[in-house]
Amino acid sequence: MWRPYDISATQYEEMARLREAYDLKPLVIHANYLINVAGTNSEILEKSIAALRASSSASAYAVSKAGLLMLAQTVARDFGAAGVRANVVCPGWTVTEMADEEMAAFGGERGLGVGAAYRLVTALVPQRRPAHADEVAAVISWLLSDAASYVNGAVIPVDGSAVAVDVGTVAFDPRVSLRERGEDRGQDGVGPGR
Repeated sequence: MWRPYDISATQYEEMARLREAYDLKPLVIHANYLINVAGTNSEILEKSIAALRASSSASAYAVSKAGLLMLAQTVARDFGAAGVRANVVCPGWTVTEMADEEMAAFGGERGLGVGAAYRLVTALVPQRRPAHADEVAAVISWLLSDAASYVNGAVIPVDGSAVAVDVGTVAFDPRVSLRERGEDRGQDGVGPGR
């Protein structure tokens, strides 16, 4: 039975690896490098909308992303006077090799191909599709450009408006069909099982 705080040893090790890889000291050293050596002044952290919203069974992942979001904002605050800009781009589902693998696994469990799996996971996204990598890259390119010279400490979702969805009103959307919770106590896909 799934419990919300069950974290496998592999998940824990990955969380520890991420925490170590993105420790404050390397980012501060990088900010100093930007100021003194590189001739640039912009740091872009590409995270995930998991930094902005809680996802089922992904607490370690979401917390690591949210922590890095705040880290970028503190770099923006602490090094802004020196001209360093630190911004965060938070993509939703984006068509990439890694996401294709996730969709193959997710879809395989449900008898769906990769395309159908993407359609299912983006069914409640207002744009009803995943992003393409070039759409995320365009936002990053803009942030690195002079056109975004006064953008600092920003968190920009590139998610087809997924984070704007009010989950409490989804049932009122005529395009959405939800099943009532039955005797199986959540095994119908609406609400957590117990």
